[in-house]
Amino acid sequence: MTCSEFQNHFSDYHDSLGDPAFMVAASAHLDGCPECRRYRGEVEQGIEVLRSLPGPSVGDDFLPRLKHRIYHLEDGPALRRREMAGLGDHHDHGARDRGADRGGDLVPPQC
Repeated sequence: MTCSEFQNHFSDYHDSLGDPAFMVAASAHLDGCPECRRYRGEVEQGIEVLRSLPGPSVGDDFLPRLKHRIYHLEDGPALRRREMAGLGDHHDHGARDRGADRGGDLVPPQC
């Protein structure tokens, strides 16, 4: 195994997700390669630094904005089909944005 192969698949090795033959080859490479041992140490230090940081904080408007984005992602293909069928651009959100058809609590978009 080359250093490049080891580093390109390091997350599989680190997370023990590689197949058994890969894990054996990666361990053998690591045993004989000081550069890849250094690489592993640096990655593991980075992981520890990230784990020590506080979690993200989001504003009060995060959830409504996320729901609006999801609404548009889910309805994007349907809107494109509507446009391709010659029914024109459709931006009337109406009851759908209020989640009436899904029983949800989606907020009206602010497009």
